[in-house]
Amino acid sequence: MAGQPSSAPFSRPCSRCGSPDLRRVDSVLTEPGVGDPAFLALAWSWSGEPKGRFRAEICRACGHAELFLADPADLDQL
Repeated sequence: MAGQPSSAPFSRPCSRCGSPDLRRVDSVLTEPGVGDPAFLALAWSWSGEPKGRFRAEICRACGHAELFLADPADLDQL
């Protein structure tokens, strides 16, 4: 997996199970099938230029993951 987990504490528990043991991953990748992985990015279309990147918060207790825009201001580029 790409990205480095953050050790920063979270101010909220897991939205699924309530555990306080969340980890943050600052870059999320997807594998398109063949070749190099591509960043999961916000884009206007599949062929468009990436407009923003996602980060993930993952619960270590239940595995629930949520995606967030790394910078919500990236929505203004669409």
